[in-house]
Amino acid sequence: MTIKKLIINLFAATALMAGAPAAHAQHSVGEWTIYSVFSGDVTDCVEGPTKVYYVSDGSLYSFDKETSETYTYSIGNKLNDNNIRDIYYNAADHFLVVAYESGNMDMLYDNGKVVNLSDIKDANISSNKVINDIAFGGGKMYVATDFGIVVYDTKNHNVTESGIYKNDIGSIAVVGDRLVIYNATTKWLMQAPLSGRHVSLDVFKTMRKGYYTSGYVNWMQAANDRTFMVGYNNNVVFSYTCPEEVKDEEWCTYKASVLTQSVGRPQTTADGKVLLQSGANLKELQADATFTDYATLPAELQGQLLQAYDGAGSVWALDSNGLANYDITDGNLTVLSDKAKPAGTSTVKNAVFMARSNDGSRIYVSNVGQNTWWMDFPNNGIDVVQTTDVIVNGQVSDAAIFDCVLEKADAITAQKKHPGDTRMYGGPERIVVDPENPNRYYIGNFLEGLYVVEDNKEVFKFDARNMPASLWWSGSDKGGHVMNVNFDPAGNLWAGLWQVNGGDVSSWMCLPKEKLRGDLSAVTKADWQMEVTPISEYAGDKDMVSLFSKDGMLFTWDRKYAGSVRLRIYNTKKTWSNTSDDVYEEIKAFTDQDGNSFQPNGWYSGIEDARGRIWLGCDRGIVEITQPGKVLDPDFRLRRLKVPRNDGTPFADYLLESERINAISCDAANRKWVATAGSGVYLVSEDGDKILEHFTSENSPLPGNEVFSVMCDPLSNMVYFGLPTGLVSYSSTSAPAADTYDEVYAYPNPVRPDYTGWITIKGLKANSLVKIADAAGNVFHQGRSDGGMYVWDGCNANGERVRSGVYFVYASQNADGTNSGVVTKILVVN
Repeated sequence: MTIKKLIINLFAATALMAGAPAAHAQHSVGEWTIYSVFSGDVTDCVEGPTKVYYVSDGSLYSFDKETSETYTYSIGNKLNDNNIRDIYYNAADHFLVVAYESGNMDMLYDNGKVVNLSDIKDANISSNKVINDIAFGGGKMYVATDFGIVVYDTKNHNVTESGIYKNDIGSIAVVGDRLVIYNATTKWLMQAPLSGRHVSLDVFKTMRKGYYTSGYVNWMQAANDRTFMVGYNNNVVFSYTCPEEVKDEEWCTYKASVLTQSVGRPQTTADGKVLLQSGANLKELQADATFTDYATLPAELQGQLLQAYDGAGSVWALDSNGLANYDITDGNLTVLSDKAKPAGTSTVKNAVFMARSNDGSRIYVSNVGQNTWWMDFPNNGIDVVQTTDVIVNGQVSDAAIFDCVLEKADAITAQKKHPGDTRMYGGPERIVVDPENPNRYYIGNFLEGLYVVEDNKEVFKFDARNMPASLWWSGSDKGGHVMNVNFDPAGNLWAGLWQVNGGDVSSWMCLPKEKLRGDLSAVTKADWQMEVTPISEYAGDKDMVSLFSKDGMLFTWDRKYAGSVRLRIYNTKKTWSNTSDDVYEEIKAFTDQDGNSFQPNGWYSGIEDARGRIWLGCDRGIVEITQPGKVLDPDFRLRRLKVPRNDGTPFADYLLESERINAISCDAANRKWVATAGSGVYLVSEDGDKILEHFTSENSPLPGNEVFSVMCDPLSNMVYFGLPTGLVSYSSTSAPAADTYDEVYAYPNPVRPDYTGWITIKGLKANSLVKIADAAGNVFHQGRSDGGMYVWDGCNANGERVRSGVYFVYASQNADGTNSGVVTKILVVN
């Protein structure tokens, strides 16, 4: 038998060895996934001869006009950075420039080639490196930044000159043989010959300011060799016409036009026309610096981002519903391709909160939640629309049913402005999943009460009509300050209120499980069991976070008022829905295991692990409540977690003592994944005495070091992280344990010659002793599984890649490996 035939037979045999379940996509251990975001916040759209490129929520997409395929770009495939600031297209040379917030840039050619330009990002300067504008001309790319300009040769991709002016250059344009810049520091238009060097601002001559010296130039674009346009304040356009010879500083005549609803930068069509979208029309700039109507926009397209590179017969329109193509010749609307959103994308950008169902089948991700207040998001003056995703079998989809808006105006006024509006005002708070129905979740709202959502539809709402919640505005009976919502271990629903019946006293209240499972419309105020806090210091505070322990303790704290926050603890005595016998205490400072006082400035996160221990995250790292049921005892001691230095001394350091801990999640091996406010993600051992992994944006594809949330998938080895840029996942070394060895499988299987990553074995019992042997039965590798998962590097005892052949995996829960049997086989091909 030839070697080729042997390999073919081995591949065929592999299909009989092990078949990996298809429920979750199989990711190699250590693999990262950056989820692109399309939540409707579309910021830019540019069209070239073959592709339409567009940006939503900092994520880049392209639509191929020939194949009708949409491509999603990320740092995991084509891109070299995150947080896209803007995009610029060079139609002559068929490439797109992607400018990032960091000052980094990618040149993305239509044929798929990518060239990274990191010179500005890597520059050793103290100035801000923000890229404000880019212009092309004569094989050069002119980049306007907050510190000056940088010029690139677009063929060789190198910097040819740079000017550090210590002035903010807001816009730039190539106009014939001149380079025109807008100096945002002095608010003057300036020009210099295109030839020669531009290393100093002294080579530029100052032009006339025009009328809008108090405004801001949004963009500049050349119309021809002597005429260029300047956009001020989004709706005023100056057309400057320049003489052939520059005689003095005020060297251009200008005309001003006030346009309405102008959107984005002007665009140039394939036949050289310069178009500007304004209201119900596409305007064309003529050679005499006047505007004429190029095309009338049907009402359906007004307000969308439009591109018309091929003319009015093929107009691309982008909005929150996606991208579509229309023919608007003669003002009539003909659909060439329907609205479509990019597939497989997230709708959540600031992924501040995650919640999962009890059975693990659903993980909900939201851009608002219990973290909204303490992270000071949304900022004042910003409207925020609530978006929610649900992760099922590793697939992300939209789960939001509301436009939940936290108005920049006073919420009372906003409510009166929108009579009959179905949007939620005041902003939703915590989301919690029903313990018996993974398709149902509950949203607390700062102004409007408590929503019940099932199958992405509102099925009920609790408010001041059927719960003891105070009203926000007079004349209404539908409000209610629900700051928190959660379930206790018995399945009773708890709501945390800001005010009770108009008083300034915070409270928790409990709706018994039997009432929740009955007819919700029959629930009355009297059905809620009140847990009014008896301590006066508590009045006026707002509990944002709650954590129940299985032994009857309720831990609550307020994230908004860091510095004066106390840990508030209720002992429910496991009589969950009967609050009359509860014991309450408010603790400002604890005593740790060494007898030292411990008082953080703020509590931020908490979790109960598989052994019933409470882990709490604060601004001084992580602490453990080893026996939650005794936390109110007079002699209780808090355990500060310590990591031995292992340097021959008895000394240890407190776990993450200098970090603010935003979120904690336990994986299948009871290890803790920790999200921090500024240093990325940590994986720590079950007892907190070892840091096993530390991922940052510097040593991993993690898009940033500020991580809001973390959630371990209870059904797989995936770990999800929420960042300002959106959702990220990581394929870890720990997966849930199985009850038997009946469904063990390995992947990849077969292991092909070009594969050099980890070989993963799943479906094991907890803490299994795993042995790997060759065809002769010689065991050359062994170790313990993390939960129900084990990884092997494909090497022998000498660290060398094993030879081609079939390898046997033995597993046992016995300490000595007795009674171990073959649970699966792995084919390696070199």
